[in-house]
Amino acid sequence: MPGLKSWTVNTKPISMPDNPGVDGNFYKIDPHEVKTDEGGIRGDFGIHKDGNVPGSMGCIVMSPDRFQQFEKEITELAKDGVTSLPLFVTYS
Repeated sequence: MPGLKSWTVNTKPISMPDNPGVDGNFYKIDPHEVKTDEGGIRGDFGIHKDGNVPGSMGCIVMSPDRFQQFEKEITELAKDGVTSLPLFVTYS
């Protein structure tokens, strides 16, 4: 993404129990909206449990057991006063 220096994830969850693709907590990734190389806008990035619904493009989606471990760790960080974490994004 042009001009993007870093990504962060917020440690405070957004409750989305009625969203079929999320079905629980959603952890927002900032910047929440970015401009693509071709001038389009893409947003609503976050980390959430795999709700078995297509359409989580751009999100980090985890299996229920991995998401449970992620939530355990991020909850502890939030209790310690951490409000956001830097993300290092790679593709394999």
